[in-house]
Amino acid sequence: MALNAHTLQQLKKDFRPKVNGLGSQLTTAVISKAIQIVGELRAEFDNSLTSGSRNKPDKKSEVYKDWDERISRIASIATTLTAATTAQPGGPIGGVSLFISPQTPEKKIARMDHKAAVAEQTVQMATNKLKATQEACQVALTTYQEAANHVPDVHARELVTARLQIESLKAPHLTLVGNSLHN
Repeated sequence: MALNAHTLQQLKKDFRPKVNGLGSQLTTAVISKAIQIVGELRAEFDNSLTSGSRNKPDKKSEVYKDWDERISRIASIATTLTAATTAQPGGPIGGVSLFISPQTPEKKIARMDHKAAVAEQTVQMATNKLKATQEACQVALTTYQEAANHVPDVHARELVTARLQIESLKAPHLTLVGNSLHN
């Protein structure tokens, strides 16, 4: 309830009615009545806490019926007023409801700064990820190139080994006696 009361008070403070405008008069009346009802509800709540009783007004009680009727009437007027102001020429630009508090230049700047900071963080994260990926690719490429450079040496050693094996198969008449070869 405290949040509702604060929101309504802020809305009343921020609302800039047009002089002699029917919509402005109705909006001011709706806000004032809503503040009054929230005050009554809050007083009833506070009273039930201080008296120590947990008794809530019964839905069939006159107080409850009165609150329900007044809240329904205010909601109906507010809905009708909002529909009228968004549908009629001369209403707020872009069909914006009268019940939305106007944006101050400071709020607009703060929102733009926040969006810019989020965008900057997103770009920075993407840049960092791209750099990390690029570094990983560079490491893989360097490793591949080093391995590719060693391939001819490995092939040459394998070729020498294969030739030695072939030569040893071609010379069956050679025998090993002691430390020297004999024919």
